Amino acid sequence: MKQEITTGAVKISDIYSRYFPEVRLYFVKYTRDMMKAEDMSQDLFIKLLDFQGMIKETTAKSFIFTIAKRMIIDDARHQDFVRRSYEQYKYNKVAEDYWTAGEALDMKLLKEIEQEQIKNLPAQMRIVYQKTRYEEKTTQELAEEMNLSKRTVEYHLFIARKRVREGMRNAM
Repeated sequence: MKQEITTGAVKISDIYSRYFPEVRLYFVKYTRDMMKAEDMSQDLFIKLLDFQGMIKETTAKSFIFTIAKRMIIDDARHQDFVRRSYEQYKYNKVAEDYWTAGEALDMKLLKEIEQEQIKNLPAQMRIVYQKTRYEEKTTQELAEEMNLSKRTVEYHLFIARKRVREGMRNAM
């Protein structure tokens, strides 16, 4: 027998059935990507489980769309961070052409330290890091290629970058 998760007077399954299409459409308007909109919609309804007992019939719709709006703001901030990080990376690649011999030697040493840190990453995380760093693949491309959710790829990339940075700091 299927057990229902309830939130006071409103069941999560009822909320899902009623509002999922509308929420997905809301996210599609923002993302222009049906797959990402589906993922964000699913994430939203999973987040609702954290608010069991707080959702009432009269406030369900506004509560859901408040969460959706915040998710869009968070995603926009994340996309801006990714864009700025990518621009900084591209700027550093161009600067390599103007290094002196000493700076080039320092960079060679840093690259060796980075490679050593990459070897210490778990396999999937290492693949994500290397493909974004050296093959300039996007998280969306990697998600499709590796059959993972985009959020999982972003998580692997975030943790990998953090570990490599920390390892490089410690090595220097």
